Order: sequence, then C-alpha cells, then structure tokens
Amino acid sequence: MTIADNSRLFSLNTSGDYEIAKNLRMTLNGAASRLWHRFLKEEDFVSYQFGTTLTFQF
Repeated sequence: MTIADNSRLFSLNTSGDYEIAKNLRMTLNGAASRLWHRFLKEEDFVSYQFGTTLTFQF
C-alpha cells in the first residue's frame, strides 16, 4: 500500500440552462463531493455547492 492509496474521492457536478424570456437566461448548477480517508477518519468530509447565474442578452 502506498500513500497515494490512502483515500477515495467521489465528485458529482451538474448544470442546467433555461431560457426564461427572449433576453433572459438562467443557469442552475450544483456539485457534491465526498472523501473517505483510509487512515485518518477526521479527514473525511462531505461538500455541497449550489448556484445560479442570470444572463441578460441584448
């Protein structure tokens, strides 16, 4: 076993783009991550991220 084998990481990212009106678009995005550390359980973590972007088109 090497030091490089001491953890596992799962990561998921997604986004969706919607046209609300002729000149207005909205993008929704999200992400989730989970890390499992083999030797140091205090290093384990779960992370979530959500966001949105509004775009005005001229």
